[in-house]
Amino acid sequence: AVRLASEGADVAVVARPAQEGGESEYGTLAETVAQIQALGRKAIALSYNLGDQNLDCSEIVNQVEVELGEVDLLVNNVAGGGYKNMEDWTDKQVATVLQLNFWTPWRLARRCLPGMKKKAGGSILNISSTAAHFLNGPPFVDKVASKQGTIYGGTKAFLNRWSESLASELYD
Repeated sequence: AVRLASEGADVAVVARPAQEGGESEYGTLAETVAQIQALGRKAIALSYNLGDQNLDCSEIVNQVEVELGEVDLLVNNVAGGGYKNMEDWTDKQVATVLQLNFWTPWRLARRCLPGMKKKAGGSILNISSTAAHFLNGPPFVDKVASKQGTIYGGTKAFLNRWSESLASELYD
């Protein structure tokens, strides 16, 4: 977010509310906004639990458009999941990982695309993971992403394939 601001962008940053762990090694939303504003750019912080399956992603984009204008660049950097054996995942946990790693990026992109199409420009950057790569084997490497990556790696592979198709669909 700070790098984008240093290149001249106004930025909206979104993260979980602080009581749900909105702080990270990179700082809080407020600290990020302060760094961006120190560069002379506009910035807003929005607290949302992007893993909430009832979240209306349009609400997020609506707030951004009111404060900063139409979205030119959407960076989907949300992720969640972890690694464990397939039989240890509950359906509810899988649904949350799908929400974070696929549905939230999908819904945010779907909401931003009309404005980007209208002005014939814009970009969507979906951050993925090497856990999405096909595994070589057998024998398979003895690493956690190989042995326990069914859900996290699978959802990121889903994100990758969708991103490629969307790029192809919209290229012209």
